[in-house]
Amino acid sequence: MNSPERRANMSSWRSAGRAQPAPRGFSLVVVCLLLIVFMVDCGRNEPRGSKTEMSVPVSVPSEFNWIECKGLVRPTRLFTRYLNQGEQIHEYFIREGARIKKGERLVRLSNALFTEEYASLSGKKLEMKEKEDAVLILDMEITKAEKDIVQLDEQIEETKKIGQTMASYPVEAEIKRLTRGKESLEESLKILRLKRDAASKRTEDLKKMLLDLEGRMSEIRIQLDHLTIGAPFDGIVAFVPDIPESVKIGEPLLELWDDQEKTIEAFVWQHQLSVLKPGNEALIYTDFQKDAEGRGVVKQIKPKPLQEEIETYPKYKVTIDIVEGGAKLRIDASVSLRIKVSPLNKQ
Repeated sequence: MNSPERRANMSSWRSAGRAQPAPRGFSLVVVCLLLIVFMVDCGRNEPRGSKTEMSVPVSVPSEFNWIECKGLVRPTRLFTRYLNQGEQIHEYFIREGARIKKGERLVRLSNALFTEEYASLSGKKLEMKEKEDAVLILDMEITKAEKDIVQLDEQIEETKKIGQTMASYPVEAEIKRLTRGKESLEESLKILRLKRDAASKRTEDLKKMLLDLEGRMSEIRIQLDHLTIGAPFDGIVAFVPDIPESVKIGEPLLELWDDQEKTIEAFVWQHQLSVLKPGNEALIYTDFQKDAEGRGVVKQIKPKPLQEEIETYPKYKVTIDIVEGGAKLRIDASVSLRIKVSPLNKQ
């Protein structure tokens, strides 16, 4: 039964069984079991309450104590004038890109609304002045009538004296004539005084109206004077329209920059605010430049996110003052920034 030939055959069959590969289904089962064990082990190590958050597109700091972000070079001071209701551009005295001095004329405007209103108020003022002058005329007539009455009284007394020295002089007739003239003047004087009193009452209201009118006229004169616009500071003309006639109400008709004083508006993500504060140092880089172009400090961090970022990841504006270098930076140029994080603010 257990012959050498039989033992040799059984040994060859065992050797062939060990060399044969395992079935494919068995390998897949092993791989799945290993994955399940790995996931269970990871679940044990994960803290309770942790959630997988969507990745936020942020600029990764090259070092732990720096934040990298982008920014725009802006003028510290700028002046923009918009076209108001009723205004028209009359004449430009400058062109885009020109350097200007403080007080230099930039543009002259016209305003039909102000011009028409000023003309109307001028007419009303003339009417009021005529009414006011009427009281003065009545005062002058009253003063003249009073003087004439005094003169008639003197003439009556003089006539009486003449009658005492000249018996043939018609004293009574002359006195009656002078008395009739005096009575007529006294009656006229009463009427003049009544007119003056009535006119004076109206004049009190008229004076108040006249003061209000002159105040409004003064405001319009100031507005008309301001239609010739001067430069509020030394700088550069950043914008004038190519076609002045096409500028509409509410649109800019010119913009000036003080390009000698610059600042940078940087934009950071919400989670970076916790490690920023005013006074942090910032290095300024231009594109394709290895060394910093300048150095600045964080001046202000806006408390509200930018409006255009509300529906995505919130972004905040950070103002950075340039304290060193930056002479070659151009207004509205894009720059890269490395803002240093204060150890006191790190979380």
